[in-house]
Amino acid sequence: MPRSIFFTFLFVSACLAASSQLHAEEVYVKDSLRVGVRAEPGNSGVPISVVTTGMKLEILERDGNFVRIKMASGVEGWIKATYVSDAPPAVIKLEELQVKHKELEARVGKQNQQLQATELNNKNLNAEIEQLKQANAELRVQVDDEQQSSVITGFSYIWKVLLFVVAVIAGFALGVGWYRKQTMKRLGGLRY
Repeated sequence: MPRSIFFTFLFVSACLAASSQLHAEEVYVKDSLRVGVRAEPGNSGVPISVVTTGMKLEILERDGNFVRIKMASGVEGWIKATYVSDAPPAVIKLEELQVKHKELEARVGKQNQQLQATELNNKNLNAEIEQLKQANAELRVQVDDEQQSSVITGFSYIWKVLLFVVAVIAGFALGVGWYRKQTMKRLGGLRY
Protein backbone atom coordinates (compact mmCIF):
# COMPACT_ATOMS: atom_id res chain seq x y z
CA MET A 1 0.00 0.00 0.00
CA PRO A 2 2.76 2.57 0.79
CA ARG A 3 4.27 1.97 -2.66
CA SER A 4 1.01 2.86 -4.44
CA ILE A 5 0.83 6.14 -2.53
CA PHE A 6 4.41 6.92 -3.48
CA PHE A 7 3.77 6.19 -7.18
CA THR A 8 0.56 8.24 -7.08
CA PHE A 9 2.49 11.13 -5.56
CA LEU A 10 5.16 10.87 -8.27
CA PHE A 11 2.51 10.73 -11.00
CA VAL A 12 0.67 13.82 -9.67
CA SER A 13 3.96 15.72 -9.31
CA ALA A 14 4.95 14.88 -12.88
CA CYS A 15 1.55 16.03 -14.19
CA LEU A 16 1.84 19.33 -12.31
CA ALA A 17 5.35 19.93 -13.63
CA ALA A 18 4.27 19.19 -17.19
CA SER A 19 1.25 21.51 -16.95
CA SER A 20 3.37 24.39 -15.59
CA GLN A 21 5.65 24.08 -18.62
CA LEU A 22 2.63 24.24 -20.94
CA HIS A 23 1.54 27.62 -19.50
CA ALA A 24 4.49 29.85 -20.28
CA GLU A 25 4.64 33.37 -18.85
CA GLU A 26 3.31 36.05 -21.20
CA VAL A 27 5.20 39.32 -21.62
CA TYR A 28 4.84 42.40 -23.84
CA VAL A 29 7.31 44.67 -25.55
CA LYS A 30 7.59 48.06 -23.85
CA ASP A 31 6.08 51.05 -25.57
CA SER A 32 8.73 53.54 -24.47
CA LEU A 33 11.89 53.95 -26.51
CA ARG A 34 15.09 55.88 -25.79
CA VAL A 35 17.27 56.25 -28.86
CA GLY A 36 20.73 57.81 -28.91
CA VAL A 37 21.25 60.62 -31.43
CA ARG A 38 24.71 60.47 -32.99
CA ALA A 39 26.78 63.05 -34.81
CA GLU A 40 27.30 60.76 -37.85
CA PRO A 41 25.15 58.00 -39.42
CA GLY A 42 25.85 54.58 -37.92
CA ASN A 43 25.95 52.96 -34.51
CA SER A 44 29.49 54.01 -33.67
CA GLY A 45 30.32 57.07 -31.65
CA VAL A 46 29.01 58.51 -28.45
CA PRO A 47 25.39 59.78 -28.54
CA ILE A 48 25.13 63.56 -28.42
CA SER A 49 21.50 63.48 -27.23
CA VAL A 50 18.58 61.13 -26.63
CA VAL A 51 15.10 61.05 -28.18
CA THR A 52 12.17 59.29 -26.53
CA THR A 53 8.84 57.92 -27.65
CA GLY A 54 6.43 60.61 -28.75
CA MET A 55 8.93 63.41 -29.44
CA LYS A 56 8.28 65.42 -32.61
CA LEU A 57 11.29 65.52 -34.90
CA GLU A 58 12.04 67.27 -38.18
CA ILE A 59 13.77 65.14 -40.83
CA LEU A 60 16.53 67.09 -42.55
CA GLU A 61 18.21 64.34 -44.64
CA ARG A 62 18.05 60.61 -45.39
CA ASP A 63 21.08 58.32 -45.82
CA GLY A 64 20.22 54.64 -46.28
CA ASN A 65 18.82 53.27 -43.02
CA PHE A 66 19.57 56.53 -41.16
CA VAL A 67 17.90 59.93 -41.02
CA ARG A 68 19.30 63.26 -39.88
CA ILE A 69 16.82 64.85 -37.49
CA LYS A 70 16.36 68.16 -35.75
CA MET A 71 14.75 68.23 -32.30
CA ALA A 72 12.60 71.05 -30.93
CA SER A 73 15.57 72.10 -28.78
CA GLY A 74 17.59 72.70 -31.98
CA VAL A 75 19.94 69.68 -31.57
CA GLU A 76 20.65 67.90 -34.86
CA GLY A 77 21.91 64.33 -35.30
CA TRP A 78 21.44 60.90 -36.85
CA ILE A 79 19.20 57.95 -35.81
CA LYS A 80 18.01 54.76 -37.51
CA ALA A 81 15.04 55.33 -39.83
CA THR A 82 13.20 52.38 -38.24
CA TYR A 83 12.75 54.42 -35.02
CA VAL A 84 10.66 57.15 -36.68
CA SER A 85 7.15 57.03 -38.12
CA ASP A 86 4.72 59.42 -39.78
CA ALA A 87 1.97 58.26 -37.42
CA PRO A 88 2.01 59.28 -33.76
CA PRO A 89 2.84 56.44 -31.34
CA ALA A 90 0.25 54.70 -29.17
CA VAL A 91 1.29 56.77 -26.13
CA ILE A 92 0.29 60.02 -27.87
CA LYS A 93 -2.93 58.47 -29.14
CA LEU A 94 -3.67 57.19 -25.64
CA GLU A 95 -3.12 60.65 -24.14
CA GLU A 96 -5.40 62.18 -26.77
CA LEU A 97 -8.04 59.55 -26.07
CA GLN A 98 -7.75 60.14 -22.32
CA VAL A 99 -8.29 63.87 -22.85
CA LYS A 100 -11.26 63.15 -25.10
CA HIS A 101 -12.57 60.65 -22.52
CA LYS A 102 -12.40 63.31 -19.78
CA GLU A 103 -14.21 65.79 -22.03
CA LEU A 104 -16.91 63.22 -22.79
CA GLU A 105 -17.25 62.37 -19.10
CA ALA A 106 -17.70 66.08 -18.34
CA ARG A 107 -20.34 66.34 -21.08
CA VAL A 108 -22.11 63.25 -19.74
CA GLY A 109 -22.03 64.78 -16.26
CA LYS A 110 -23.56 68.02 -17.57
CA GLN A 111 -26.18 66.08 -19.51
CA ASN A 112 -27.01 64.04 -16.40
CA GLN A 113 -27.47 67.29 -14.47
CA GLN A 114 -29.69 68.63 -17.24
CA LEU A 115 -31.62 65.36 -17.28
CA GLN A 116 -32.17 65.53 -13.52
CA ALA A 117 -33.30 69.15 -13.80
CA THR A 118 -35.63 68.23 -16.67
CA GLU A 119 -37.05 65.28 -14.71
CA LEU A 120 -37.65 67.54 -11.70
CA ASN A 121 -39.27 70.15 -13.94
CA ASN A 122 -41.38 67.45 -15.57
CA LYS A 123 -42.44 66.18 -12.15
CA ASN A 124 -43.42 69.71 -11.09
CA LEU A 125 -45.32 70.25 -14.34
CA ASN A 126 -47.18 66.95 -13.90
CA ALA A 127 -48.17 67.99 -10.37
CA GLU A 128 -49.36 71.36 -11.72
CA ILE A 129 -51.33 69.58 -14.47
CA GLU A 130 -53.02 67.41 -11.84
CA GLN A 131 -53.92 70.52 -9.81
CA LEU A 132 -55.30 72.20 -12.93
CA LYS A 133 -57.35 69.09 -13.78
CA GLN A 134 -58.80 69.09 -10.27
CA ALA A 135 -59.57 72.82 -10.47
CA ASN A 136 -61.13 72.27 -13.90
CA ALA A 137 -63.36 69.50 -12.53
CA GLU A 138 -64.45 71.75 -9.65
CA LEU A 139 -65.21 74.59 -12.08
CA ARG A 140 -67.25 72.23 -14.26
CA VAL A 141 -69.31 71.25 -11.23
CA GLN A 142 -69.83 74.94 -10.44
CA VAL A 143 -70.79 75.68 -14.06
CA ASP A 144 -73.26 72.78 -14.06
CA ASP A 145 -74.75 74.05 -10.78
CA GLU A 146 -74.98 77.58 -12.20
CA GLN A 147 -76.62 76.29 -15.38
CA GLN A 148 -79.16 74.32 -13.37
CA SER A 149 -79.89 77.28 -11.11
CA SER A 150 -80.15 79.60 -14.13
CA VAL A 151 -82.61 77.18 -15.76
CA ILE A 152 -84.59 77.11 -12.55
CA THR A 153 -84.30 80.91 -12.30
CA GLY A 154 -85.35 81.15 -15.95
CA PHE A 155 -88.37 78.98 -15.29
CA SER A 156 -89.10 80.98 -12.17
CA TYR A 157 -88.89 84.19 -14.18
CA ILE A 158 -91.24 82.78 -16.83
CA TRP A 159 -93.69 81.73 -14.12
CA LYS A 160 -93.52 85.16 -12.54
CA VAL A 161 -94.18 86.85 -15.90
CA LEU A 162 -97.01 84.44 -16.62
CA LEU A 163 -98.48 85.02 -13.17
CA PHE A 164 -98.20 88.77 -13.75
CA VAL A 165 -99.93 88.47 -17.15
CA VAL A 166 -102.67 86.34 -15.62
CA ALA A 167 -103.06 88.86 -12.80
CA VAL A 168 -103.27 91.73 -15.31
CA ILE A 169 -105.83 89.87 -17.42
CA ALA A 170 -107.78 88.86 -14.33
CA GLY A 171 -107.59 92.46 -13.06
CA PHE A 172 -108.71 93.77 -16.45
CA ALA A 173 -111.58 91.26 -16.55
CA LEU A 174 -112.59 92.15 -13.01
CA GLY A 175 -112.29 95.84 -13.85
CA VAL A 176 -114.47 95.44 -16.95
CA GLY A 177 -116.97 93.42 -14.94
CA TRP A 178 -117.05 96.03 -12.19
CA TYR A 179 -117.42 98.85 -14.74
CA ARG A 180 -120.36 97.05 -16.34
CA LYS A 181 -121.99 96.54 -13.02
CA GLN A 182 -121.61 100.18 -12.17
CA THR A 183 -122.89 101.24 -15.53
CA MET A 184 -125.89 98.97 -15.21
CA LYS A 185 -126.65 100.39 -11.79
CA ARG A 186 -126.58 103.86 -13.16
CA LEU A 187 -128.75 103.00 -16.10
CA GLY A 188 -131.24 101.14 -13.97
CA GLY A 189 -130.39 97.67 -15.09
CA LEU A 190 -130.18 98.37 -18.76
CA ARG A 191 -127.34 97.10 -20.70
CA TYR A 192 -125.51 99.52 -22.79
